[in-house]
Amino acid sequence: MDIEILEALKTPKHQSKVAAQQEEPITHLSASTTPFTPKGKQKRVSYADMVKQDPKDDVSRPSSPTPSGGKKRKTAPVLKANASQSPSKTTKKQPAATSPKTISTVMTGYVIANKDFTRKITVYDILSTWSQLDTLNHLKAWGQVVAIKFKSQQKYVTVTVSIELNQEATKLWNDGAWTAPLGGLPIRWFPANWDLKQRKEREQFQAVIKGVPASVNTATLYPENHAHSILAPIGCKAFKLIQDWDTRKLITYYESWADLNKVIGKPFSLDEFTGDWMMYFTPNLKQRRRNLQKVN
Repeated sequence: MDIEILEALKTPKHQSKVAAQQEEPITHLSASTTPFTPKGKQKRVSYADMVKQDPKDDVSRPSSPTPSGGKKRKTAPVLKANASQSPSKTTKKQPAATSPKTISTVMTGYVIANKDFTRKITVYDILSTWSQLDTLNHLKAWGQVVAIKFKSQQKYVTVTVSIELNQEATKLWNDGAWTAPLGGLPIRWFPANWDLKQRKEREQFQAVIKGVPASVNTATLYPENHAHSILAPIGCKAFKLIQDWDTRKLITYYESWADLNKVIGKPFSLDEFTGDWMMYFTPNLKQRRRNLQKVN
């Protein structure tokens, strides 16, 4: 099976529209699902080239090769102090411009057999250490991928996928599950037509236990049979383990205030550790930066 990785480039101004159209790849599929194809001139890479990627390379970036002759990343110039300046004044280095988020698209060439099982899904919490090939292989557990778009950020990668789900994944989706197993991890998924505000609405009702020991990990909380999870009795829809400075936290998400209120103040045992559930709010990123500046 050939896989095409498409990477959007700017079309030169002097290039005619006809020439640009001739260079654009054919992106029509035999189903109503619209593939995620960026506009403009495209770069094609074969499946073999994708597999040949050196595993020592930084897999946090997409496996699409960078076009030759690309511009080097610019850094802000550093001002040199001259003799006329006061010795008490020190010259500060200007921070280099941050690199933009990388977006790339993969077309698998799969022809949809059953449109009723085909969905467009936005997937959160994919580890940046997974290569694009790793992600595609893991997604086989959900069904057949038609097209997929990767958006690389820092620790995680967000994926938008057009996929023909198998029966097991379709049941989870239709039952309203907030997470699905992918590569042994609980991955949050959303309808692709939801905007950021709609996705954030699932974070309204949260509870937290602080000081969770290192012996409690994702495998402990998310066994292969999810019905046997120690989190099943509390009725949470999703969970996350985070390390916040020197404190380890277990955060759980609920569908409604009524579900959240059932656990607030209740004790919960994890191995030999016992803690009480407390209400939790996702900290505002801007506010956290201000607090860090005050501390520094």
